[in-house]
Amino acid sequence: MTRNPIALVTGASGKIGKYLVKHLLSKEWTVIAISSKPKKIDHKNLNWIQKPWENINEITLPKIDVVYHLAGQNNAYIAQKNVIEDVRSNLILTIKVLEVLKKCSIEPLFITLGSATEYGSHNKDELTENSNATPETFYEVGKIATRNYIEQYEREGVIRKSMSFRITNIYGMSKSMGDNDRGFIDDAVYRAMYNLDINCFGTGDFLRDYLHISDLAEALATAYLMESKLKSNVYNLSFGESHTVIQVLEKIQSLALSKKKSTSMIIKLDFPSDKYDIEKRNARVSSKKFQEESNWKPQLNLKKGLELSLNQYLVDPTDG
Repeated sequence: MTRNPIALVTGASGKIGKYLVKHLLSKEWTVIAISSKPKKIDHKNLNWIQKPWENINEITLPKIDVVYHLAGQNNAYIAQKNVIEDVRSNLILTIKVLEVLKKCSIEPLFITLGSATEYGSHNKDELTENSNATPETFYEVGKIATRNYIEQYEREGVIRKSMSFRITNIYGMSKSMGDNDRGFIDDAVYRAMYNLDINCFGTGDFLRDYLHISDLAEALATAYLMESKLKSNVYNLSFGESHTVIQVLEKIQSLALSKKKSTSMIIKLDFPSDKYDIEKRNARVSSKKFQEESNWKPQLNLKKGLELSLNQYLVDPTDG
């Protein structure tokens, strides 16, 4: 009888990390979660390790099958303001996690998240894994540098394989008061459901691809289960449909009006002078390669995903 997988999730109290932990536990996986924050999830198959990241070398891990390394800093403007701290919280932290795996002789599959913004703002065609990476911010430079180190640890035999997923705009996580660490869709949903105006910089005619967090979590689980079929180190993850920013905001506004009589308005503003050009990109991202090799298919199109997001605020807005 085969046992259920054992996964290590770093950054388990973050938005994606918390959702992934719950998703894996729902599949009866055993999860070891590492976070600098206290546990907020109770489950018989969950082992929560609260540890300051500077002391992560003190951890001793059992044999695990897959690592989902989600801990780190994920804001391009924070990276710009303090490059040294960004390197510490991303590259150095990743190396510390890999050194723990080396110390414990575990050799797991090692999965991280990159960003479709690594392709830059000047790629006009549909973005595939063969598209050139042209980073435009310290954030994307850090993602690529970190991946290079991870792949070297793979070549050194510390991990058996590495995978990085260049993800598009992830949404579907609810927001609580005072929570500023959000993607713009989730922030717009929050504002619409609380009768707050929604800011739109520029014309809003920029194309984006949007992937619901439930589809992301299932893709990450599938990556482990289909490891033997996956031959590359880097894959795109997207829904495969692009919509303009203003189309999405207008849809959110309309849904909030019908569900809660929202008075939220869309306010168009000039782009701030300190914004990166990457904010004005048009992005059509293909995840056909991962879909074909793994049989994963995204289930929630934008309409269904937004309906689900707004419905969260009618039940429990803090259950993200």
